[in-house]
Amino acid sequence: MRGQRAAALYQAWLVLPQVNFSHQADVKPVILEPEAAMNNSAPSLALVVEDDQFQREVLADLLKDENMDVIQCESAEAAELVIANCGADLKLLVTDVRLAGNATGIELAEFAHRRFPKLNIVMVSGYERLTLPPNVRFLKKPYRARDLLRIAIG
Repeated sequence: MRGQRAAALYQAWLVLPQVNFSHQADVKPVILEPEAAMNNSAPSLALVVEDDQFQREVLADLLKDENMDVIQCESAEAAELVIANCGADLKLLVTDVRLAGNATGIELAEFAHRRFPKLNIVMVSGYERLTLPPNVRFLKKPYRARDLLRIAIG
């Protein structure tokens, strides 16, 4: 089953409205599951932002196993574009602190919280002493899958 799911994965270029934000960097395409690409109003849509491809894919697979559609980004800049375009449909944002590009996961969480205060945001990091935006949950790396699922989706 997992091999079939991986074979169904494809890359999609999103054409999004212009958004003014303070950080400029090369924005990479996001990877979408086919269901999310065809139905961006999916009932349980998650955004995973992690610069390490392996960690990002493992986390995305974990959430997909919980019947979530997942959008993946490696930079805060790319994630800001996704949030600006479909943030109202997002149920969950999971982000690392250190990301590709110029912005951090903390800056991304602040952006997401300003735009969508009720969005469930989980910050993961190996760092412990962080100042996080309001209502952002924290999970220290390395973490157990069940701990992430508990705080991410209950």
